[in-house]
Amino acid sequence: MPALSLDGKPNLPRAVERPIYFETEDGRMKKIELRKAIVSPDYRYFYAIVSDKYELVQHEEVYEATLQVLRDLGHEPIIATHPHLSSNGAHMFLDIYVTPFSIEGDDMYFGIRVTNSYDGSYGIHVLGAGYRLACANGMVFADVITKTSMKHFESVRERNFEEFRKAVKETIKSLDKVAEVIHLAMYEEVDDIQLVHFVETNFPQVSVRENVYAYLKKHGIDLEKQRNEYLEARAKFEEEKKVNPEVKFELPETTTSVNLWLAYNALTYVLTRIERAGVVQPHKVHELQVKASKLLAKVI
Repeated sequence: MPALSLDGKPNLPRAVERPIYFETEDGRMKKIELRKAIVSPDYRYFYAIVSDKYELVQHEEVYEATLQVLRDLGHEPIIATHPHLSSNGAHMFLDIYVTPFSIEGDDMYFGIRVTNSYDGSYGIHVLGAGYRLACANGMVFADVITKTSMKHFESVRERNFEEFRKAVKETIKSLDKVAEVIHLAMYEEVDDIQLVHFVETNFPQVSVRENVYAYLKKHGIDLEKQRNEYLEARAKFEEEKKVNPEVKFELPETTTSVNLWLAYNALTYVLTRIERAGVVQPHKVHELQVKASKLLAKVI
């Protein structure tokens, strides 16, 4: 979590552009044209080598532009979280919640997540975001849920500012759709084997998978038997594939089902807590949160 400045704003890490040189055979240093390096001001972190046309956008610029757009649109933040930052400061994820929802008595805040990076891995993106009060879960909604186009912005300056503004407005408008999807998920079931398959194929970290199953078990859903059957089937498939590359993986038979909203909350509960604990870097959690939201898309 970034420290606050005297005016209450977060002190966000900056990046700088630097020329790149190589040593010639006669020992001279020659500048590499059409390329530049992005590094931290103290040279502690190297972020990326990019085209000389690449436009570096500071986290602070994105933070300020986001607040400005929300003010322009008449949205007063209910909760503006401290930006999530990767350990080297390269990635920023800013969550601002602007509207409360109560769905079947389940209270939540919805808003936006805005991303930025110094290493080129994430551009400036706007996604839907949520916060469930019951268990303090953070949620990030993929465009398949919001039905908005995932736009990439090279900057938030001048001509790009209006496009950025439109994306924020469109995403906030789409939050009603998110509420509808969640309401449907509360009454929808997902097959146990389908859920195990989703968890095993989308979440590579063993700790994440183990904690998801533990959360479900705590809430009366024990998937140990189904998971073992799935892993055995998967191992058998991998062996058969060595002999016959055309063989298709077939899921074991379903024996029961799990409430979709409960299953999704198991994922977001675990992901929120591993990020807070610093077990997994924020940019990795962000990717997993987006994947998790695709489980909700099963009701669409």
